[in-house]
Amino acid sequence: MAAAPSGVQTEIAPPLGGPSDRRTGPGLAREGPGERCGPVVDACDDRSEPAAGHDRDREPCGVDACDDRSEPAARHDGLDAPRWAELAAAVLRDEGVGRGELGLRFVDPAAMAALNARHMGSVGPTDVLAFPIDGAGIDGAGIDGAGGVQIREQVPLLGDVVVCPAYAAEQAPDHAGGTHDGSLGDELALLVVHGVLHVLGYDHQSDADAAAMQARERQLLAAHYRRQ
Repeated sequence: MAAAPSGVQTEIAPPLGGPSDRRTGPGLAREGPGERCGPVVDACDDRSEPAAGHDRDREPCGVDACDDRSEPAARHDGLDAPRWAELAAAVLRDEGVGRGELGLRFVDPAAMAALNARHMGSVGPTDVLAFPIDGAGIDGAGIDGAGGVQIREQVPLLGDVVVCPAYAAEQAPDHAGGTHDGSLGDELALLVVHGVLHVLGYDHQSDADAAAMQARERQLLAAHYRRQ
């Protein structure tokens, strides 16, 4: 896979601000007859070193992937949300994220346009938006002040990545070159990796940052993406 082509319209939205925003995503309903969600995919810790045993009781990273599209054509395109959740989980693991939850949503152009207008002030749909969560979640256990009972704090919430497959399909042929074959699969792989890296703090505001992000994308895609 190639790094993000210059025409990819990737954006990072302002932080959502807290865990309450994550429960319904960035303006997306999490329930409804059209929702097709895959199981939460864990970014498993496969280390065998003795030192790794000391944090085995910590929950692994999870990716909650849902296909929220409602357009009729979306029912027949074979989008495999769990497959892309696996890729997102691999990025989290390789980036050293030990614990947390990430949302991965696939939406229609109309829903993406609404998010783009609300969070970015832009008109029309885009390919991917990243919504990091600012200061959400605490890792570890705490003491309940009333009864002194030890309670488990919530899993840290990392944020959401929202992808528009219809928009990605339109632009994918224009991005063919290198190891990108112009297919929707190659484009979705790029957008998922790019979006997760944005949630984790990567950006491309400067030439140096863009080069570093693209180099990391190439590494992650080479390691974890395989065409079907």
